[in-house]
Parts: sequence; C-alpha cells; structure tokens
Amino acid sequence: MLPLFPPPLRDPAPPCDARACAYARVMACPARGRVGRGRAARARRCGKLANASPPPGRSGRLAGQRASGSNPPPVGVLARAKTPFSLERPAPRLPLAPRVAQKGNSVDHIRSDDIRKFMQFAFKSHPWHGVAPLTKEDNVFNAYIELVPTDTVKYEVDKVTGHLKVDRPQQYSSLCPALYGFLPRTYCGSRVGRICREATGRLGIEGDNDPLDICVLSEKLISHADILVNAIPIGGLRMIDHDQADDKIVAVLKGDLEYGNLRSIHDLPRGLTDRLRHYFLTYKQLPDPLGGSTGHGHGPRVELTHVYDRDEALAIIHASLQDYADRFGNPEESLIDFLMYLTRHARDHAESARRIEEATAHGGESSSPTSTSTP
Repeated sequence: MLPLFPPPLRDPAPPCDARACAYARVMACPARGRVGRGRAARARRCGKLANASPPPGRSGRLAGQRASGSNPPPVGVLARAKTPFSLERPAPRLPLAPRVAQKGNSVDHIRSDDIRKFMQFAFKSHPWHGVAPLTKEDNVFNAYIELVPTDTVKYEVDKVTGHLKVDRPQQYSSLCPALYGFLPRTYCGSRVGRICREATGRLGIEGDNDPLDICVLSEKLISHADILVNAIPIGGLRMIDHDQADDKIVAVLKGDLEYGNLRSIHDLPRGLTDRLRHYFLTYKQLPDPLGGSTGHGHGPRVELTHVYDRDEALAIIHASLQDYADRFGNPEESLIDFLMYLTRHARDHAESARRIEEATAHGGESSSPTSTSTP
C-alpha cells in the first residue's frame, strides 16, 4: 500500500536544473518500485519531469523503462500516488505584501487598517495592548474577562505574554459576584490618581499602574474566562489599596435580558451593590490569628470611599485611555516604526551581501592564472 505522504526531502533548496534534480530524487528513493513511480508522477504533474530524459549513466528500473521506450506506470498507480500537496508549495501571501512590493522598500504608506489586517492574519492579539477598547457604538466598550463567578482560582493576564495565568488560589469562600476583568488599552496612571485625590481630598494617591478593572453584570452563567464581551458602563466603586487608586468600573452586558437596559448603578438592587462592595473589601483579608476576638481579620486593608454614577465612570475610563497613550503610545504607529526598521535593515543587509559578492567575483577574476608562453 502506498504511503499517504512522501518521505521528507533532504535538499529543500532547488538547484539550477530542476528536471534532473527531480529525477535524481526519484532514483534516490529507497523503494524504487511503485513508490518511485508515484513520486515521478507527482513531479511530472508539477512540471519537473515534463519531456525529461534520465541523465546518462543512470541505471534502475525507471531508467530502464524510459530507455527502452516502455509505457508509463498504469493509471491506477498514478491515482493512488496523489497527495494533497505538490513538491513545491507556494509561500502564503500576507495582506501587506502586495502594497510593500509596489512601493519598493518603503512602508511609509502603510495605514492602520493594513496593520490590523496583518496582525489578525498572523498573530493572536494581546488582550491588553492588541484589542481596541471602543466598539462602533457610543459608550460600549470591549472588556476582557479574567474571572467568572464560579472560579475558585484567581486568574490574571500575564502582562508580558498575554496568556491567562493562575495568580493565586482562592483560599477562602469569597467568590466574585460578577464577570471580572479589565478594559484593553487602559492604564491607571497620573490622571486616574488625580481624579481620586480630588474626590477624596487625600494627598499622595497615585494610580496602581494596571489596566482599569471592570465588573460586568449578566443574568447568564458564563462558565469560563479568557473572553471578550461588550460592556456598557453604569457606574463604579472608588477603591484605594495601599494609597493607590484601584477603581472598579461596574457595567452591564450588552443585550442582557435582565441588566442590559440599565444605565445607572443606582438602578441596581441594593443587595447586589452591597455584594460587590463586600467582595472587594474582604477578598484579600485573612482570618484572625488563633484565639483572636476582633472579628475584623488581618491582611491588606482596602477602602471603598464612593459609589459613583455613569458620568464619572466614563470620565475615569477616558482618563485611563489617556494614561495608556502617555505610557505606551499608539500601537499602530509603533508597529509601523518597527516595520520600517526591519525594512531598512533588510535593505542594508542585501546591499552589503551584494557588495561582498561583487568584490569576491572581481577578486577571483583578477587572481585567476593566465596562460603565458615561455621562450
């Protein structure tokens, strides 16, 4: 029975004489019977052995058949030798390749839409840096979910790789009452810290240098994280953790039957708001030491100073977007600069290689021995 895939070739680089190379590969096959004929048929179909004759001095079953003018292998053998690919597979064409080829080595003309198409074709977007925060609708945001209410492990995005990792197991009974994650391309920096200082009247409060956190309410049970959802902000919780602003935006899932039409945090049931406040006040606290009687627990202490409405939540979101632009810049512009650098480097490398090759060729011609007659 013929193998479905041919054995790998040892010489991937095509030589000058493609027909002789294909014939040599056929004759070098360990089993020169039906397998050799099948590879010859595949090479003939892709134009390698069209009207080719075996090189002189070659012997073998296939060479003997061609030298004697015998018939080619039966049609059945060729049919069984078909494979889903040819010997020479073309390289995939990226969306940017045609435009770059038309403009030479310059990539100044590349637009952000081209960059986005290229990134979607070649890579998975980073949840923090590679996803656009805004949707086509006003005040509807993309939210990346790290944690769902049924998770007993605290998951968190690794900021370097973009993969979801285990931050810590939930050691006690605190479970987040809503979908929890962050808004892409946001950063709690100086602007977010200034809003918190002005609202609380306290000095020395800065942003926590993390993406802006968000809780998304939905009646549906979503079983796993590492997803993107469309969220509509309705308010937020002003949280201070170790003199750092750690605001929690409260939003509803777009199109949700129970919460989707709400536009203010004051429209939520009071018990649900209290549940959110209780979770963020206690999820880092540990029990009292054995024999303790305070009942307040110990560990990192956080504060929730305000529950604010939709307008202030939108102001904090836009401040975090500006903090992100100050900290990381525009991702599309950064990628264009990187492509320009790679293009210049490749062009300089090709020019250097060409000069070295020309110098070597001229040196070989000048050093070649000339025939002189001796008297």
